[in-house]
Formats: sequence, structure tokens, C-alpha cells
Amino acid sequence: MTANTLDANPLHPLHAPYAPPDEEIAVRLLARSLAQTGDEGQAQLGKLEALYETLATAREAGSARLRRTLAGAMVTLNKAELTVETAPPRRRGPIGPQWAESPQLVRK
Repeated sequence: MTANTLDANPLHPLHAPYAPPDEEIAVRLLARSLAQTGDEGQAQLGKLEALYETLATAREAGSARLRRTLAGAMVTLNKAELTVETAPPRRRGPIGPQWAESPQLVRK
């Protein structure tokens, strides 16, 4: 599992003492971290912006921990650090017999 921990970088846009000059720069840095770590290709711009806003709001509110996934990467924000790592595989359970024969799921 690959991880990028951005806790010691005072220039990182989500690091507490640093306020980025432009939200666009912060979103681009986040996109670069996701692209380097994730395994599902590039994230859509709207989803990147929404993730950035969620992270910035959580940081400002002093949330203890926030975890989100996007583009095959898992982003974890703690009070002290932002970590981007490869997301765990999705859980896929078997379809039970009650669903396999459901008349609502059968195409005709």
C-alpha cells in the first residue's frame, strides 16, 4: 500500500499554519496526490472540488478524523496530518437466492 503523508510539509494547502493563495492551487495539489496514489484514473474536477471543500471545512472545524475515497485513493485527515493512500478493495458480496429470483430484478 502506497501512502503520501503530508504532515511535515508546511507548504501543503491543508496544513494548519499555511493558507493557500488560491483554492485552485490546493485542488491541483490534491489531484496530483490522488493521481500518484489512486488506481482508478483521474478524478473528476467537481468531485475533487467537493473533496477539497469537505477537507477544508473539517480542518477548520477541528474534526478529529475524516476519511473519504476518490479515484481509487483513500484520503484521511487527522488533526496533525493529511494522508493519501491506495483505497482498500471494495466489498462485493454474493447475490443471495432471495435476490436472484426477485420478479423486480428480472428483465423481460
